[in-house]
Amino acid sequence: MITEWISVEDRLPDKTGDYLVTTKNGYVQVAKWGYGLYKANEWNGHFKNCVVAWQELPKPYKPESNFRQRANSTFTEGCYLDQGITQVF
Repeated sequence: MITEWISVEDRLPDKTGDYLVTTKNGYVQVAKWGYGLYKANEWNGHFKNCVVAWQELPKPYKPESNFRQRANSTFTEGCYLDQGITQVF
């Protein structure tokens, strides 16, 4: 799946969710659309005035069917999902 960047000047997302964004300073990050504090249709928090382009997130990786059987039980230790951001420690 190849997705093209969409300029915020051309259009904004039409549904609430997480999106891959490029910011004015050139960083690529994940931001939420539609979760604004005062408005429904805006980028969340510090992304509010920083996003210059966006695209949908890719679909998650799906390992081969016997991957879990072969994986060591410590493979996923220390990895958890926190507000849409995967953190490994």
